[in-house]
Amino acid sequence: MLICWLTFVAFTTWQHVKKTDLPPIFDATEYFLKAKNFWANLHDRRIHNPLNLEPTFRPPGTVVMSYPFGFNTDFHPYFFRSIFFPLLCMAAAVYVVGSHGPNKGSTRWNLALLAIFVTSLPTFYHFERVTDDNSGLCWGLVDNFFAGIACLAAAALMRSLKTLSLRWLIAGSLLAGFCVLVKPAGAVIMLLLSAVWFMALLVRLAGANVSSDERTQVVKMLVRGSLCVTGIEGTTLALCRASHYLSTTNIAYGKDAMRLLRAEWAPSLTPGLMYWQIRSVLGSVFPCMLAAFAVLAIAYWKRIQDRQANWAPSVLWGMVLSAAVCLTTGVWFWLAFSAISQVRYFTPFPLIAFVCVIPIVLRVLEVMPRWQSSPFAWLG
Repeated sequence: MLICWLTFVAFTTWQHVKKTDLPPIFDATEYFLKAKNFWANLHDRRIHNPLNLEPTFRPPGTVVMSYPFGFNTDFHPYFFRSIFFPLLCMAAAVYVVGSHGPNKGSTRWNLALLAIFVTSLPTFYHFERVTDDNSGLCWGLVDNFFAGIACLAAAALMRSLKTLSLRWLIAGSLLAGFCVLVKPAGAVIMLLLSAVWFMALLVRLAGANVSSDERTQVVKMLVRGSLCVTGIEGTTLALCRASHYLSTTNIAYGKDAMRLLRAEWAPSLTPGLMYWQIRSVLGSVFPCMLAAFAVLAIAYWKRIQDRQANWAPSVLWGMVLSAAVCLTTGVWFWLAFSAISQVRYFTPFPLIAFVCVIPIVLRVLEVMPRWQSSPFAWLG
């Protein structure tokens, strides 16, 4: 079912993309130029550091989405990938974090529905730039691709939390580090994901029996995992700081750009305005679904716990804490650091929060009566 949905989206998106004659504009032009310089650098006899290529404030990780197979002047595939690649990342994130456990038919169905639901959010379907669009999104931008990679990183880290897998932790850390190579804001995402993984693992350690094997495994995971995360993400930040990309000049440039955005439109902050902005990227159903599942998780809290299946209360609380911290950080980053008009800077955080609690959502759907879960299947 998910494959049919993604095939349909790919076909209809391409039909729309190939009709446009408008080349990349604004930020998309810079990603276009970055890809051109990146591939020209690879074919040059003397290869330069990709982080130092012009424009230096656009990192080379964007090339994975814009022109991954070589550069040409045809921008239509670039526009298509800017829409479709984030959908693939989000669908993969749902399966990475939710596929561990009994392979029941109902679980596979619920996974497919959740993947379809999250890949149908409005944020992924902003095509041509529209003047009165509150999101500030359009094809050619990397914001949704950035959100998709961040969600993949969160999914791998949450799976590591549940299974105590060092491999999934390394995968999550590499993906979190790659976020920095897609957008400068990736540094915030990378540090945030590392922090919530560490906090969630401490919660699990606190809930483990003193004499149990689980406690020993969690302690080993904390030590080994901390070393891996520090090594991977520390190296990434060091390389970026040593280059032109995250140089003092470019960081100052980014801060000045944010100040200009805040100065252009600085209305009074009200709940209605925040809802209107969020609605342009997440729609109305997504917040309602999160609230509904929060209520259901509280109602079925005792039933979703299962120590034999690794569903101890400490594991569940770790996931809840991770989601809450990500959501709170997102609100702060959006309102205090960026600007109310730039809701696209907020979008990755609620998506990451949702990914963190997908195992709990699936568990709730398993234990609740079928007549109660039917409305969620209909919404999906």
